[in-house]
Amino acid sequence: MQRILSRTIQSLEQGEPAVWATVTAQTGSAPRGAGSRMLLLKGPEILGSVGGGFVEGKSVEIGLSLLDKPGQKIFPLSLTGQQVAEADMICGGKMEVFVETIPLEALPFLKTFEDAVTGSGTVVFLTLVSEKPLPYDARHLLWENEEPIAGVLPLSDNFATTFQEVVASDKPDLLSLPGQSDRLYVEPIQRPSVVHIFGGGHVSLDVAWFAHRVGFEVVIIDDREEFANRERFPMATEIRALPFDEAFKGVVFGPRDYVVIVTRGHLHDLVALRRAMEQTPAYIGMIGSRRKKTMIYEQLLKEGVSQEKLDGVYAPIGLDIRAETPEELGISIVGQLIEVRAEGK
Repeated sequence: MQRILSRTIQSLEQGEPAVWATVTAQTGSAPRGAGSRMLLLKGPEILGSVGGGFVEGKSVEIGLSLLDKPGQKIFPLSLTGQQVAEADMICGGKMEVFVETIPLEALPFLKTFEDAVTGSGTVVFLTLVSEKPLPYDARHLLWENEEPIAGVLPLSDNFATTFQEVVASDKPDLLSLPGQSDRLYVEPIQRPSVVHIFGGGHVSLDVAWFAHRVGFEVVIIDDREEFANRERFPMATEIRALPFDEAFKGVVFGPRDYVVIVTRGHLHDLVALRRAMEQTPAYIGMIGSRRKKTMIYEQLLKEGVSQEKLDGVYAPIGLDIRAETPEELGISIVGQLIEVRAEGK
């Protein structure tokens, strides 16, 4: 979401409108779920995806028309019909895509949105799914910590309970409005997952690039400035050139944090693993052979770490795809991160 927000703001600041296509509903087997979003700019330039194939092609077609003639379109699709059969997309499910122009006057709203997403509060984005020609602020509402902070889309008092139930579920939902054909898409905004990579070597570099490409924020930690620097890791949100033990000071891992331990040696791996296990991130993985794993685990068991906690570590790290090169190992590790992230959702 942050990348789409930032690029949309950049386009509006340059005087060019944008189009968002958002999957607002999905049932059965479909290529993307509710909340998937695509940004379309003149060029055309595309960021994000709503599912590829016919779904994406139709969304792009509608989106290009809305760049020239601003408006909104609701695009329902059954993935069982002849139209998608010809595109080899018989999935058996149904989708709805809402395509809307993001006009220049939406810039203040989106800047508030970007600030909220980069903060620490609970953010909810509401969209009136309607083809009525309403101003952007009247079609959207942004909430942070249970208070509206942008937009003027009205919500009736008797709708508040249903709205709060969706927010509590932390999953997007498309809600019917009493007495109206229009519907309300309520989208709790998921903050990006962060992968903390301990080590700045060849494998780390490939993990960082692949993780960044699939939507993780990347934090690099290495005790050598020649490896932990912006030139080597331009995609990183944060780079910390510190001894591995010191790098944990003041850091709190939560359910959106992933720890990848790929340092240059056993002792550094042991230090990073020992400190990472003091907290409860979503994932801890450590590179190395089974022999190395056994040696490190025996040491930690002597120190009082439970076998149950050790069993929760992904070691050897990565999916078993017989990876050998740094590039292959990077794919293996990030593939496992994606798997764990999906299970967490």
